[in-house]
Parts: sequence; C-alpha cells; structure tokens
Amino acid sequence: MAAATYRLDEHHQVIEVREVIDLAEQPAVEEELCRLITVCGLPAVIVDLRIPILTTTTLHLLVRLRQTADRHDVTLCVTARSPQAAQVLRLAGLHDFLRVTASLPGARAMVAACAPFSAGQSRARRHTVVPSRTRAQVNARLYALIRADFARPRPGRHCR
Repeated sequence: MAAATYRLDEHHQVIEVREVIDLAEQPAVEEELCRLITVCGLPAVIVDLRIPILTTTTLHLLVRLRQTADRHDVTLCVTARSPQAAQVLRLAGLHDFLRVTASLPGARAMVAACAPFSAGQSRARRHTVVPSRTRAQVNARLYALIRADFARPRPGRHCR
C-alpha cells in the first residue's frame, strides 16, 4: 500500500489511508507509516482514514502509530470520515486515545488543543493516554459487535 501524504499547512502532515489493511501487508504498511511520521519534521500528523472497514489489524496498527508519534514528540490525530469506522473506533475504546475526528478541520482543532507544551516538558509525557482496553478486550468487543450485526433482522429477511 502506498500511502498518499501531503502537507496541510506549516504544522500538519496528512497521511491518507485509502485501502483496507490486512494481516499480510501489515508489517510493510506499519514500516512505511512509521517512517512517514518520523521524517515529516512537523509537530502534528493526521491519519486520514478514507475506508469504512477497519480490521483488528488496522486498529492495532493505529495504536502503534500513536505510540511511535509519542516517542518522536509528534501529535497524532485520526480522521474517520466513515461513520462506521468512527463507530468501530468508539466501540473499541480507542476514540479518545487516537483523538478521532470526522474531518480535517476537526483534526486541526484537536491538534491545536493537544499540541501546546512548554519547551522543558516532553509532549509524549503530557499527552500519552493508556488505552482503556486490552487487546483481548478490543477483539472480544469487535467480535460481539459483528455477531450482533449479523443477527439483526434485515429488510426482506424473515424473523423467527
């Protein structure tokens, strides 16, 4: 996957994710995205998710990208344009940790609220939030969500 990346302004780098990330391509995608975060030279990176489907691989990748950004004193924010993607992030308990917004202007505002820091204090220490759920809890919650969605009656489908 080649990530489209561009500079939004003098403070924000945007990385667009336009393809579903599966387990087979995850190591290469993670390496590329981590490299983009570390070499951008800007104080904030916005990961713009343009996909409605988020796999558990994508969720774990986003958590690792946030940790990489924190280590390099970069503020990371995620834009989930699809309501389904935003709902998955919210249900997985990652909405606050990944600073999820619905649009680029929202992401810019979120970064502005998170970015100020004093010169003597590391941003990573001030803004690191521990995910509220473990990997197993996230996977269990997503499984329950998917199972409930398939059990829901659909138009044209008879209920018993």
